[in-house]
Amino acid sequence: ELLYALGRNLLVFSMNISEELTGSQLQVYNSKGMKILEEEIRGNSAILNLGQYPKDVYLISVRSESQTYTRKIISK
Repeated sequence: ELLYALGRNLLVFSMNISEELTGSQLQVYNSKGMKILEEEIRGNSAILNLGQYPKDVYLISVRSESQTYTRKIISK
């Protein structure tokens, strides 16, 4: 997978897996387990704007037809 910052809190999240992720659900949870963002993926990447949220540790969850992928990110 690839995760890199475009700015202070603008992130590009791309998963390098063989499965097509178009139509999959991407969800972002904060460290308290609250879902703060949900969107449908188009392609195998998504741009996440976390600028409106405080600095925290976030979990990104991508639910495809066959699996769920989860990654941790730290917003500084």
